[in-house]
Amino acid sequence: MILLDNGLGVQNKNWKVTETNAAGYSRVYYIISGDITYFDDMTQKKLSKGKMYVFPQSRPYRIIHNPQKPIECLWLHIDFYPYSIDRLVEFDIDGLKGSTIFYTVNALKSEGKFFKDNDSLYISLAEALYYQIIKHPYIRKTDTAFMEILNYIRNNISDQTLNVLTVSTYFGYSASHFIRMFKSFMNTTPHRYITLIRMSSAAKLLTEGRSVTDTAAQCGYTDIKTFSRAFKKNYGVAPSEYKNFYRPKA
Repeated sequence: MILLDNGLGVQNKNWKVTETNAAGYSRVYYIISGDITYFDDMTQKKLSKGKMYVFPQSRPYRIIHNPQKPIECLWLHIDFYPYSIDRLVEFDIDGLKGSTIFYTVNALKSEGKFFKDNDSLYISLAEALYYQIIKHPYIRKTDTAFMEILNYIRNNISDQTLNVLTVSTYFGYSASHFIRMFKSFMNTTPHRYITLIRMSSAAKLLTEGRSVTDTAAQCGYTDIKTFSRAFKKNYGVAPSEYKNFYRPKA
């Protein structure tokens, strides 16, 4: 489990989430109030107060709210690897009063107001929530053989030669077969997955204060212009501006 981001509170009136491709991580929201609707290619659902939602990491989706009744929530962005979440998952937290997950969510809500990056208690609570979420029957662990492929990609993102062809060749597949197999497991292409891992790593490095040049190199780019184009396409802002632009949001 990697906690990528978190927060607590009311989002601004212009808030929305639009994942036109698979996000590669899951948003986790405990809804406190608001008029919120979730959409994907199979589902349209109103999100309810007192419930916690885990959003898919491998499916495009949108979330909108009524600006007159904005979303207020406890939110965490979690990398659930090696688990796969390909649909919206719902937990009735208020209906589970007295359970471990009920107390964990409420402890996170209480601590959320005071959380800082080095808060070991908050990290421990987030880990406890992670272990309770992955028990849900809709959440599956990645096949062991396929996990070797994902581990290989994650461990080699700084390698500028890492691409669909080099990965498929390394594991003994033709590129066309590898793409079909990868998409059947992950609901996204291997090219998109490699880009997602590189971009999420880049965002983390930039917020830690690493230079654009160093970040690009750590994420497998030798050409700054190529890296900057890819980063701006993914995050809507140039990497040189990201640290100042970045504000935690659900």
